[in-house]
Amino acid sequence: MGPIISLRDAALRLPGTQLHGHQDFLFAVAYSPDGRTLASGGRDGLLKLWHLPTERQVGTVLTLPKDAKFARIAFSPDGTWLGVSDNAGTLYLWQAPPLAELDAAADAETVPR
Repeated sequence: MGPIISLRDAALRLPGTQLHGHQDFLFAVAYSPDGRTLASGGRDGLLKLWHLPTERQVGTVLTLPKDAKFARIAFSPDGTWLGVSDNAGTLYLWQAPPLAELDAAADAETVPR
């Protein structure tokens, strides 16, 4: 089993959701502005999206070239764009999936948590 993304309730200081899916440790994570989506980039070169209300992986949206590492991940303030940069200085930018699409994908997803 690979690394675990552990989300905690900061106000209550309690453990919360645990997300499984990367094969190696993480380099970068970012929450969408509405707090319902998490993007994570790992040493495995995969950028994954997570639907937090259902605690499920929605899918892998990017695979970096060999030997590239995630440097930063960020959503635009309105949540419509997702940007990723790697250690070589390449910027990947695309429209973030609308929340309705993520909700539908998470409902249909069969990836175990």
